[in-house]
Amino acid sequence: MLEVSPSSARLRRGQTVLLRASGGDNYIWEVQNPELGSLSSRSGSAVVYTALNCLPSNVSVRVFVYSGGVSVSTNDTVSAPQAGYATIVHVGTDQ
Repeated sequence: MLEVSPSSARLRRGQTVLLRASGGDNYIWEVQNPELGSLSSRSGSAVVYTALNCLPSNVSVRVFVYSGGVSVSTNDTVSAPQAGYATIVHVGTDQ
């Protein structure tokens, strides 16, 4: 089972959180809304998420991680990709 830790965080603009994936291999990361946050890398078991923008109220952004993919082994078995995510709450400047 693919897991992301921490599974959630609360950040203000400019703050960061280290996200780690476990339970898979060949991890690929993606931000739901790249205008609100960025990742230090799109691959690897650990990435740093940086909050770029915060609105006056709380806004949630999901950071997805994928592992594996459809691959066929010599025994003709198929492995399906796994997915996990963390929810990052952007805390507004007035909070």
